[in-house]
Amino acid sequence: MNRYERIPFEDDALPIRINFAAPIPEGQLKERYSWHEQTELLYFINGSARVYCDKLELEAKKGDVVFINPCQVHRVEACSGTLYHCIMIDKALYGSCELLSIGRYFEPYNEGHLYFENHIRGDEKLNLMLDELCDELRDKDVGYELVVKAMVLKVFSLLFRNYLNGDGSIFSEGGEGYSRIKPAMELMKSRVSEHIGLKELASSCNVSQAHFCRIFKELCGRSPMQYFLELRLVRVAKLLKTTEKSVSEIAWESGFDDVSYLCRRFKERYGVTPGKLRNKKA
Repeated sequence: MNRYERIPFEDDALPIRINFAAPIPEGQLKERYSWHEQTELLYFINGSARVYCDKLELEAKKGDVVFINPCQVHRVEACSGTLYHCIMIDKALYGSCELLSIGRYFEPYNEGHLYFENHIRGDEKLNLMLDELCDELRDKDVGYELVVKAMVLKVFSLLFRNYLNGDGSIFSEGGEGYSRIKPAMELMKSRVSEHIGLKELASSCNVSQAHFCRIFKELCGRSPMQYFLELRLVRVAKLLKTTEKSVSEIAWESGFDDVSYLCRRFKERYGVTPGKLRNKKA
């Protein structure tokens, strides 16, 4: 089964969409596993649900927000009576944030260098923001586009402050933030098809291997090699969707010497083999 989901938007100039809460039919809603490149927020208004994000199993209830990072495999199981808003946000909505001198926040997020926590419980401030965002998207009064963009940035500011999957120092002034490990990230990105060891990555940042591994894990929530693997898998998925190259060719160009190993890790990440994704490109 193909799990990649293409998310359409009515207005390319305002790439955000919302499925407003509607009563779940009698019985239980069981969505299929899927993944997409957009950010998704599930805002629970009533009832409860079980949400699966990658290998996490979350129990969401009224007032909770489930944040689904780009490319996370996920699905929802909800009983009748459960209500939740589903908000999809494409990175193009905040893609011009460089003009506001805050691109340093979104660059590592857009490139998959960091993630936000999946389950946010009882954050009244966030809930009020989402209530206002939903109202603007529902009413569409004059100038609502301006308010929507402002509210999206406001929501992300709260997430960056409180819900980074790391210690938050990635953005601290004068601290060992994103700029401290960016040379290694850029090295992996530019040489994704090559084998790069920890010694070379640490050297690019002018620190010892032990120090490099420690700050990388603290800032990104995963080891350098886990990040490098993720980078390669994202490249594989992109090439499968945009080229007609064989899986073997794509594996070689993405740094995988063993196609079987690629298929196994790709299925673990996306829930489908490279061949099946290729057969049902969106």
